[in-house]
Amino acid sequence: MVATAALSLGFAPSAPRDLDVGVPPGSPLTWGRSFPGVSPPREPLFPLSDRPNTRGGRSISAPVRSRLEVKSADSFTLVRILTWDLGAHLGWLGATPREPLSGRDSLRPPTAAFGEPLYWVSLAPLLRLLLHPAQVSRTGTIAHLVEIGDASLGAIDDAESESALRRACAEVRERVAPRDARGAGWVGATPRERMLGRFVREELLRVEPYDPSAAFGARILLFADEVFPILRAWALDPSSCDLQRNAVAALARYRTRDALDVLVQTAAQTDDPVVLLRCLAAIGGTEVRIETGALVERLKRTNDAVETVALLGALGATQDPDSLDAILPVARSAFTSKNTDKLQEALIAIARLAPYAGSDERRKDVERFLATTERALRQAPRAFQPPGPKPSTQPDRPDEGDALGRGLWQLATIAWTRLAPSDAERAAPLLDVFGVASRAAATASRAPFLTHVAPFAQPLYLETLGMVGGDRAVRILRDVARDTAHPSLSAHALRWLPLAQRTELALEQLAVGGDSGMRVVALETLLELAHKDAGALCRAALEECALDPRGAADDAAARFYYRSALKYLSRTKRLTPADCVPLLALVRAADGAFGTLPLELEDEVARFVTAAGAGENSAVLRRIADELLDFVIRNRMNVTIDAENRASARKYLLGQVDSAAAHRRDPGYLTAVRRAVLAYLLGYDVAPADSNRAQFAPPVSLEEEILLSLGRTRAPQAVELILQVLENKQNVHDAYACLALGMAGHASSASALAPFLLDADPFTRFAAYEALRHLVDVDRALDGRAAIDWMYAPAAERYALAEEVWQWLVQRER
Repeated sequence: MVATAALSLGFAPSAPRDLDVGVPPGSPLTWGRSFPGVSPPREPLFPLSDRPNTRGGRSISAPVRSRLEVKSADSFTLVRILTWDLGAHLGWLGATPREPLSGRDSLRPPTAAFGEPLYWVSLAPLLRLLLHPAQVSRTGTIAHLVEIGDASLGAIDDAESESALRRACAEVRERVAPRDARGAGWVGATPRERMLGRFVREELLRVEPYDPSAAFGARILLFADEVFPILRAWALDPSSCDLQRNAVAALARYRTRDALDVLVQTAAQTDDPVVLLRCLAAIGGTEVRIETGALVERLKRTNDAVETVALLGALGATQDPDSLDAILPVARSAFTSKNTDKLQEALIAIARLAPYAGSDERRKDVERFLATTERALRQAPRAFQPPGPKPSTQPDRPDEGDALGRGLWQLATIAWTRLAPSDAERAAPLLDVFGVASRAAATASRAPFLTHVAPFAQPLYLETLGMVGGDRAVRILRDVARDTAHPSLSAHALRWLPLAQRTELALEQLAVGGDSGMRVVALETLLELAHKDAGALCRAALEECALDPRGAADDAAARFYYRSALKYLSRTKRLTPADCVPLLALVRAADGAFGTLPLELEDEVARFVTAAGAGENSAVLRRIADELLDFVIRNRMNVTIDAENRASARKYLLGQVDSAAAHRRDPGYLTAVRRAVLAYLLGYDVAPADSNRAQFAPPVSLEEEILLSLGRTRAPQAVELILQVLENKQNVHDAYACLALGMAGHASSASALAPFLLDADPFTRFAAYEALRHLVDVDRALDGRAAIDWMYAPAAERYALAEEVWQWLVQRER
């Protein structure tokens, strides 16, 4: 699954590269922000006035301002692996057999294996460290892998064969090693609260937070207000390692003050490296002033390098000038000892905090340090070299000997400029692009001058140009913003252009046929600016979506674009059922009816084969086989497999993996078994995965958003359309259609939900009950008997209550 940039775009490279990997802009501590993620809706699905609310208000606050995040819509943007035959150069790729990790919760997915998306996004940072140590921070790279968590161990197992990476791999392994996964759990006072607790637990554990091919937290975050107390409890409870790690990852998606407070509190007291790094990464992604006292104290007392750089990254984003008093001693020590990793993060933090330096005394202290550092780095950049063993493997374009020193000098110069951005003398090096004049023509497809700026300095460089202003700064920003080859840098440049130019360029980039990734950035930029034509632009996007079913089904960037338009119109109450009618074709599309379910099934099949290869006993294998069959039957994925023939289907599955243990060290054999099992369950053969091509796309929940937005219109026509979706027994979006029907708010449609209380899928049963609670007061009508655990209660109890609910609904409609 490794590809060149050219292969990712669908054509062959003009000349083969020997061995190389691209370095994304920013510090390794910010790389995690390019992982696709699900965020909670801004408002609850159902009005809180219609349901119990023990907190006396909303459980989460309004979103805080976040630093720019450009989500990767394709695999190359995320992994940036340039070599198309990487396996021929690095013989250790995929060489280590995968085994289950002892002590892990049974719900947890297996460690990412060679060829899977999560494997490549874990391997890519190690390749950058191996091939470009002068362009990345070694300690920051370790911190990034620790943030990913034990899902990175698959790549670590392989990469530690490389001598130059062995020490870094050992550090990551030591920090992310799975711990005890048992905890007290969520103790709810009612059956419904206990149901929610179990539901949240399962959703937290079944998907890795940083898996780019899965939507972590997608279902629980629909109910963000209600699950927030559960997530908070687990985030503050260290008794369950896996739950705490993934609870803070879920809270990081909230981007609210309440969630931020929990993350700061957890970061101040945790001793789990993964929990700490995930908390600090979330704090570092905001642009809001917080109380930093506990984090500052932790920085002062720690001797751990990884913890130090992560704390520097978080404190630099807090807008708290008092943090400078703790950061400066670390920066001076790093400069004196030539600890380039700590110095890099300290300079980034100082640069971010420079505009908020505050008192004259502190400002002079910062100026003295930056003046000394800038001069030393400018005069002797070769004196600052990357730490760690020198790699024996070289890329086709090795780093120059002074690359790291020059990059650190650029950071120091940026920080110096940000103390007084209007000072022309200070800004001169930036406007000259650090000595290399801009030669990019207005029609150029790339901005070559930016290659002279170190990757870890690029985002700050563009932000500082926005602060400097003037014709030259604006010209550079415009050139970079038009460079669609680097979406992340283009988005940064667009954000820091003056308002008039930003609006003009964003409108230019919205043109049909333009780069899909930049169209997403341009649209969201205009929406953030509340452009006068925002509604018309979004409605045009939906019309384009209706005319582009192939792109809406297959192109992740296009789906991001259409979803952004849909969510804006829905949020601003401008969406009508008529807008949604053409889009429902996507919901009903046969070729896309199963959404991401085949990918989920593929993950479960991999778990089955891995367990068989590890020699698990027959009872465990039988249980997993039954889970696979339940998944297929529940989602109606293969009409040839049903409850009547499941015994023979189970026998087939167990027969397929019967020899897996004997071939556990033969990846090719196990891959063939996985493919055979998956083909049997789906009913069609699956094209073999090419482990030499890193092509994958993030899931974008466009179909679900169409249904929820339709329900949010609360129009009678919306009810009719949603009922048509529910009448289609082959549709896999029943749960979201049930929620949409409840959101529409027409009690006369309540009886249509009753059959889904008996659905095979627990989440669909839960959604149907939640919608009923909103539409009609079923709990009071049945004296509270309907408030059972609709997801996990015994079938007999659920069937009896479903019949009682149905009888009450029939009588109610007479």
